[in-house]
Amino acid sequence: MLLLSSSLVVSHLALLGGCAPPAHAARGLDRYIRRKSLDPLETYVPLVLEARALLAKAKEVAAQDVGAARELLRSGPYSGLRDNIRAIGEYAARDGRTTEVGPLVTGFFKALEDYDQLLLAALRDKTPVEADKLDACISDLYAAFDKLIATVPADVLERAQKVLDVTMAKAAVRQAEEPAPAAEGKGGAAAVDQEAAELLQLLR
Repeated sequence: MLLLSSSLVVSHLALLGGCAPPAHAARGLDRYIRRKSLDPLETYVPLVLEARALLAKAKEVAAQDVGAARELLRSGPYSGLRDNIRAIGEYAARDGRTTEVGPLVTGFFKALEDYDQLLLAALRDKTPVEADKLDACISDLYAAFDKLIATVPADVLERAQKVLDVTMAKAAVRQAEEPAPAAEGKGGAAAVDQEAAELLQLLR
């Protein structure tokens, strides 16, 4: 992802100098431009799917504890959600799967911000969230998620869903079981390594 547009910098130099910059000047600017390479698409999609899956819980929490609902937007899969959404959008644009990446990404951020602002207003006023407004915000978020997820290739989406299913199933088992003594020792570390290996196999 380009954090600073080299063409923009070069065009400004051209305006200041009154002429087109030489090619070697443009190449030299590349040394001062920070670039962030993308990880494989598969690494972003499972967390976005998990964030979407938590919307039902978020709605339930918002109806009971507005503060806790806002915390959900800043933890777990939501903590890095904006970066993951941008990455999925960038892949979609780069691979030519949509020509409307800008509206999809900004539309998602707007839906997320509207929901957060609804919670913040209720928190400040110390009043419950209005049910109809909450329903509308959650519905908008579902739609925004689905539009972006629709740009993900089917095979990548299938693998990502498998990763999410396995992870959630294992988390449910861990919650249901009492902690085993081996969890603090080598046995626990081996179990974690085995789980990581299984997830990596699903991504291949």
